[in-house]
Amino acid sequence: MNIGEVLLAAAAVSALAASAGGGLSLGRGDRRWEHISRYGALISFALLTATLSILAYLFLASDLNTEYVWSHSSQSIDPFYKLVGVWAGGEGGLLLWAWFMSLALAVETLMEGRRGLGRRFSSAFRTAAGSMVLLFALIVMAADLFALTAPSELALHPEGMGMSMSLQTLEMALHPPLVFAAYAFCMAIFSASLARFLTLEDDWLKVALPWARLAGLLLVMGILVGAVWAYYELGWGGYWVWDPVETASLLPMLAVMAFLHAHRSPAARHGYLLPFLGMLSFVYVLLSSFITRTGGLWGSSVHTYGSSVSGSMASRFLTVIEGDKSIMGLFIVIVLLLVLGSVLGYRMSRRVHTRVEDGILGIVALHMMFSVLLVLLLVKNVGLDQGDNFMEFTEKTAYLLAIMLIALLIIESSPRLGRRKAFMLGTAVGLVSILLALVSLATGSIPLPVALILPPAAATLAASLYRLVRTERSPARRWVRRAGPILAHLGLIVVVLSFVVSSYYQSSLPEDREIMGIGDQVSLGDSTVRLLGLTTEPWTSSAGVPGEVRTATFEVTGGGGARTVSVSNHYEDGYSGSLLVHGGTQVLNGLSEDLYISYDWMANESALVQVRLLPMVSGVWLGSALLIAGMSMMLLATSFRDEKDMITGRARA
Repeated sequence: MNIGEVLLAAAAVSALAASAGGGLSLGRGDRRWEHISRYGALISFALLTATLSILAYLFLASDLNTEYVWSHSSQSIDPFYKLVGVWAGGEGGLLLWAWFMSLALAVETLMEGRRGLGRRFSSAFRTAAGSMVLLFALIVMAADLFALTAPSELALHPEGMGMSMSLQTLEMALHPPLVFAAYAFCMAIFSASLARFLTLEDDWLKVALPWARLAGLLLVMGILVGAVWAYYELGWGGYWVWDPVETASLLPMLAVMAFLHAHRSPAARHGYLLPFLGMLSFVYVLLSSFITRTGGLWGSSVHTYGSSVSGSMASRFLTVIEGDKSIMGLFIVIVLLLVLGSVLGYRMSRRVHTRVEDGILGIVALHMMFSVLLVLLLVKNVGLDQGDNFMEFTEKTAYLLAIMLIALLIIESSPRLGRRKAFMLGTAVGLVSILLALVSLATGSIPLPVALILPPAAATLAASLYRLVRTERSPARRWVRRAGPILAHLGLIVVVLSFVVSSYYQSSLPEDREIMGIGDQVSLGDSTVRLLGLTTEPWTSSAGVPGEVRTATFEVTGGGGARTVSVSNHYEDGYSGSLLVHGGTQVLNGLSEDLYISYDWMANESALVQVRLLPMVSGVWLGSALLIAGMSMMLLATSFRDEKDMITGRARA
């Protein structure tokens, strides 16, 4: 047993002490168990930090005797991407996830005095959070992260297997840590919610709300960075194709967003709804991980960790579950936590009778309906690839998004117009959408989902802009607190509208791809693409495998000028011929639309070229930036409130 395995085992024992000590302190009120729990929480964080540091050192030192390092790195890779290799594989990603969870547990342990919450609540929080840290530490141990490389493997690739070129990007360096941090902080929301159920602590949002806002911000940032990577790197010809893992990433975000909306309701805060949503956010995190790690279950997925399986949904599911005990264990944990949250929520609903405001309840219900729709579409399309299910996902989600925008319009306009007039406004906009949809069905001049979403998007956009302009700018803290949600809603509307319009108005060549010889040209929209040349040059992969780089050079004319661009594909020499290991793309960004070019090598004189026009992609990036800015302001407003609470507390003392 090496030092990494010893540290992991010790971290698991410390997490057990944090969990068990918290439970015994909660049940018996014994301060000795409380101290043991606190020390266990802090020590588990220190040990997992040491474990992660050792793994990072092994990567930076190119210690290829460790199989995980050998599998995801090589001696010739840039040191920065050697470090990225720590979370390039599933096992390292789980360790990073466990480390972030232990960080959240340690932070809350150190913050207990400042939070001013009861000892029973803190003990319950440590019990829940410590249990999750323990679970993930055991999973990492079972994955045998520090196993040694077999001599035969080391002899076959003495420099290491290397890292996929698609992963050697800044986006993929940032995407996993952002997502794993967000997922870990959802564990803090879960733990605070469970502690609320167990102790009935009224001020439990002092813990849950900051973590929820931070998790929501990181989820949006992680999804955005992943979308940018997919758009420019994978050659999909779009920024979102409803890959199963992409779809699953929305589930925890929907739960966190529902939580952030519901916390505005006193009835939701003091009743069962808000803590149930808090627990559901982490259940969705685990479900997202389950979907990611059962990539072979789906018809097509970029994140295919398991081998593909065939048959009906039930037979596929059973094959995947029976083939991997860790996947089976994860599924059992998901079911148990969902049942636990439902039972605790039902018990509290019998003890605490509150009525959540209709507007808040409606928003929460729509978020949950959206998540259920995504899961049902995933199940329905389990045997289909991305191209077959893209339009169905886009169409069905667009309908629900239109309803959500009308609900958002009512909420945005209620402070100024009152509930009755705001409801009448939302109804009027809904009727306009229906009339435009009827025109669409009769004439075919506009796609039905676009017809339905345009009126509520335009109206909600106008309402958000009006509220933002009218928000009082003094003092600055009040403006930040009030403008943050408006700016986040504004960004979300722009993203939704841009996504739907781009999905239905993108255009491509008549056969999607066209064989072109040198000197041939194709036209799409106002742009003309001409193939100028095809060249090859030798290349050696980071794993030491020889191959070649094949480059196509194009001249693109349109918009009053001409540009020369190149697209390079990398091939390795395999036993049965050249193997494509990285397909290049070229994206010419424009304010109103992007021109997207990729190709497949045919021969020295011809290539199979794909050209697409994607409108309003810049709107997606702009809306995402506004959404991140708004959520950052909401998180900043939380610190303002905390400071105010502390000042008030000192004044009272």
